[in-house]
Amino acid sequence: MQNDLYTGLTKSEIKKIDQTFFIINNSYFKNQLENQTSQNSLPTEFHQQTEEKPIRRDTARCIMINSNHEICLLYSRAKDYFAIPGGGIEPGETLLQAVNREILEETGYTIDNIKPLGKIYEERNYRITNTYFFYASPLTKSETHYMQDELEEDYQLVWLPVEQAIKKLETRFQDLKNHQFPSYKGSFINVRNLEALKYFHQETNF
Repeated sequence: MQNDLYTGLTKSEIKKIDQTFFIINNSYFKNQLENQTSQNSLPTEFHQQTEEKPIRRDTARCIMINSNHEICLLYSRAKDYFAIPGGGIEPGETLLQAVNREILEETGYTIDNIKPLGKIYEERNYRITNTYFFYASPLTKSETHYMQDELEEDYQLVWLPVEQAIKKLETRFQDLKNHQFPSYKGSFINVRNLEALKYFHQETNF
C-alpha cells in the first residue's frame, strides 16, 4: 500500500517529501534551446512520446552535509559525472528504510538527523520516476557495497561546498546544452541532480 511508503514520517514530513519541486520531461530540454533548428538537432529520444504503459519507479536520494557544511557527491571516474547518492526503493521498503540502505551501500555511511526535502517528477519515453530527496548528517563510516553496474562507474566520494557543487553541475549542463544534449539519460540525470542541489541551497541556506 502507498501509505506504507511513509511509515516513520510525521504528517508535516510527509507533506514536505511529497511536494514536487521540479518536473523534467522532453519538453524541458526543447525549451532550453533557442530555436527550432537547434531543437530539431536533439537526439531522436527527445522527440518521442512517453509510452502508453511506461515503467514506474520510485527512488530515494540523500544530500549528506558534514560539519564543514560540505555535501557528498558520487563522482564517476569512468564516465566523468557527479551524482547525489541513492537509488531504487525495493518492494515493501519505506522511504526511510530505502534512503538509509542506499546511502550505506553507496557511501559506506550511516546517517542521522534525516529531513525531507521534496521530490522531482521525471518523465522519460519509457519510464516515469519519482525521486524523493532527503538531507542528513553522516555518522559512522564503513565499507561500500556496490552492484556490478555501479562498480563499473568507478565511484569516488567527493565532499564539496554546496555552491561549488552547483557550479560543477551547471558547467556540465551548459556543456550538454552546447552539444544539443547528446546523452538522453545523462541529460536527465544532470538536471535532476542540479535542480535538487539548487532547491536544497534555497531551502536550507547551506
